[in-house]
Amino acid sequence: MILLALVAVMALSGCFGGDSKNGSRGPTSFVTLKGSVAAPQQVESSLLAVVSSNVDTNVRDSFRNASVYVNGDLISSFTIDSSTGTSWPLRLYNVPESSSGRYAVHIAAGKVVLKSNIDDADKENLVVDIETTAAALLAEASNKEQKQIIASYPAIVNMLKVELNAALIQTASQLGNNFIGSTVVAEAVQQYKAHIDAVGSFDSEAGLAYLQQENDLDGDGIVDLQIVQVGGGQRLRFFTALATATSLFEGATSIDAYTDNSLLSDFSDGRVSEANTFSAADKDFAVGLYLSRSASADRYIKIFVRRIDLSTDGIFSGVVVEYRLISTATTAITTGQKTLLLLNGTPVEGAVLATDFLQDGVPTDNNLAYVSAQTGIGCYSGNQALVAVVDGQPELDKLSSAPRYSSGMYFTGTGAALEDLRPGRTLEVGDVFSAWFPLTKNYALFKIRQIDANSITVDFKVNSTPNEPRF
Repeated sequence: MILLALVAVMALSGCFGGDSKNGSRGPTSFVTLKGSVAAPQQVESSLLAVVSSNVDTNVRDSFRNASVYVNGDLISSFTIDSSTGTSWPLRLYNVPESSSGRYAVHIAAGKVVLKSNIDDADKENLVVDIETTAAALLAEASNKEQKQIIASYPAIVNMLKVELNAALIQTASQLGNNFIGSTVVAEAVQQYKAHIDAVGSFDSEAGLAYLQQENDLDGDGIVDLQIVQVGGGQRLRFFTALATATSLFEGATSIDAYTDNSLLSDFSDGRVSEANTFSAADKDFAVGLYLSRSASADRYIKIFVRRIDLSTDGIFSGVVVEYRLISTATTAITTGQKTLLLLNGTPVEGAVLATDFLQDGVPTDNNLAYVSAQTGIGCYSGNQALVAVVDGQPELDKLSSAPRYSSGMYFTGTGAALEDLRPGRTLEVGDVFSAWFPLTKNYALFKIRQIDANSITVDFKVNSTPNEPRF
């Protein structure tokens, strides 16, 4: 598999056709399109014809030397600076000016095609990536504008992106002669076009979605809102990974009738319930759910339900909703001070035997303990790498992230981490370390505050969000 950002689609035979809304073109003038292109996170190597092995350099070269079409015209003068990163500066020169003001851009690297349909307003800010590709496909299938699809149906775009990502890690032989003309892509586009058809078009500044049993509403590739059938299949319940209880606002006439402040107040005051379930006859109500938390913010979601498609036989089709994400100050980050007792040492008041900075307990391979003067703070058994040294003894409030966990960077104890930094280096006040805990998968940063014969005291900050190294 080759790392890079995702994309795709439309049959190569026909996907580069001219702009049907442009009419006959006599290129009396030309324009320059500027922006960026982001390649897929994962692409099966056989889809990139010029790639002989799964090497990033070869992948970058394949996009640097891609074929670029605008409104069906092959553009011979362009630059894609794919030297660093995954979002690359893009410049298209001598593009025939469109009389309709619309430009259908296709970038083809081997059998992979990225798309974006823009108008004159976006000539200086062209974006070509997985999102624009999914949105362009849905726009073409639904006879809508790409901008409208991205603005009004972001959750549906997110779901199609998941399908495209899955298709891009299949081989060329599995997909057929070309990826964008594959059956799997065509079927996915039609599936999510049907969701747009089910939602319909109505005047709203909120996101529109046809909720399924599993939904990714924030576009991070992870299911964040789920629907289950209860009561013999005749009722529905909404929940997220963080909360099974929801707030409820009945008799709403619009999503704005349930204000953001009212939703947040309902959660802070405990006006939520796991008993909130809904039948096919229920509509025009709003629910709030605690969606996610991160280093930057906690997020809630407000959903205004317009229609529930649930048959009397209990067959679930979807829920037509308007929705809006609400961000508040983060509760994921906790700071404090902790004293760790030396194993088998003399008890010290207030000291703990082991901790992951979320919960204290007995030493295991999944938390930190003060093992010995030589090992320092680390895994009591010596079987699990938990800590990495942060060079320079910075203040914790100056650090915005921990190094991501990887072998060779994290060690079983602070002693081993310091020895790797500089042979003979021993633990001293002011040293700073990051920690990663394999059970909870959370990161922490800690700074040595005091070293005594039977204990070590540290200042710490911890992010409770799994797999999130940012602070």
